[in-house]
Amino acid sequence: MNDIPTSEYPTPAKRPLNSRLDCSAFTAAFGIPRPDWRQALPAIVKELTQ
Repeated sequence: MNDIPTSEYPTPAKRPLNSRLDCSAFTAAFGIPRPDWRQALPAIVKELTQ
């Protein structure tokens, strides 16, 4: 496998240049901040490998 930019990957759907997930509206509406995924990753990996 070799790294390639998204622009070189053929796909029928056009992708936005910036498609990062922004949860700020959710946090503002409900007052529930999203936890950092890096802190949850070890527990998720452990659960998936059991």
